[in-house]
Amino acid sequence: MTKSEALIGIAGCGGIGGNTAMLLVRSGFRRFVLADFDVVGESNLNRQFFFRDQLGQPKTGALAENLRRIEPSLQLSLYNEKLTPQRAREIFADCTVLAEGFDNKEAKRWFAETFLPDGRFAVGANGIGGLSTESVARTVVGGRLVLFGDGSSDTDRQPPRGPKVTMIAALMANEILKRFEKE
Repeated sequence: MTKSEALIGIAGCGGIGGNTAMLLVRSGFRRFVLADFDVVGESNLNRQFFFRDQLGQPKTGALAENLRRIEPSLQLSLYNEKLTPQRAREIFADCTVLAEGFDNKEAKRWFAETFLPDGRFAVGANGIGGLSTESVARTVVGGRLVLFGDGSSDTDRQPPRGPKVTMIAALMANEILKRFEKE
């Protein structure tokens, strides 16, 4: 399968998911399923792939607009809703690869529990708060889920910042890219 044939599922279109999608589009991926329930807020602009004139718009639509500015021929399916395990199974049923970009720890847990057993490759983030990048690691769970982050920083105690969030998204996008390209 080629990059342009792959169908990438993005669960959460904010700092992690949106930046991962942007980097994948710039790397040649052309088909995405985008799911998020939130709207673009002022506090998102420091680390997410959105612009001031998109405030109040659903993140899925704003992200789709920005991705199409990079590559107009993208095939995008948008789901502007809060995901549950059952609904996520339906929405991402045909996806080749999954990228988790949730803010919520509980959602991160059910995402892993839902998709780890089905055999698809997935990437996610775990510990993206604050500025420290020294302890950011790559952790493989069950052979098919790769997590990036420091594993401990909580965004409730240490707000997420653009450089670290973008770095984690870049690592996630690179991990997906490695599945499709030889060095």
